[in-house]
Amino acid sequence: MISGWTYPIAFVLSLAALLLGGVYETNIFAYLAIMAFFIWDLYYIVRPDFFSGRDANQLISQVITARTYISYFIPIYGIILSLLFTMKSEQLTAFINMMSRSGIYPALLLAPFLLSAIALLLFPVQMTDRQTNEPTKALKALFIMCFFFEKVIVFVFAHIVFRVSYIAMESM
Repeated sequence: MISGWTYPIAFVLSLAALLLGGVYETNIFAYLAIMAFFIWDLYYIVRPDFFSGRDANQLISQVITARTYISYFIPIYGIILSLLFTMKSEQLTAFINMMSRSGIYPALLLAPFLLSAIALLLFPVQMTDRQTNEPTKALKALFIMCFFFEKVIVFVFAHIVFRVSYIAMESM
């Protein structure tokens, strides 16, 4: 059973994974954290009481809130990409070398941007089942996807920033 202690423990473990990824200069802890987020969400999905007490309007409101937070990463990446495309060749080479030294692969660097784009796609879903007036499976799936992506996007972005910052501080 999940108690009130699991939330602080999840935050502490996420912070530990961020710190350990930077200190040990590896992405393994990011991958482990993503797996932990997936298992956490999967555990909640299979619980019969997961959606109890939530109607369709509450779910859609929470999805909108999550998508709003996710949307903040699009302009951040727009700025990063615009800076990359306007860099001089030696600056771009230095950036690529710093990414290479920090072990941040292009796929990992672009993951928050791509997940943000997927989460912001507009999927038409029916909100309630006409017979039971309960939220539909499609709305529940959208809810789960948005919250999983939100956790992964924020964590991976923080992981990248921390790893690059750690390498930049070491080289000073």
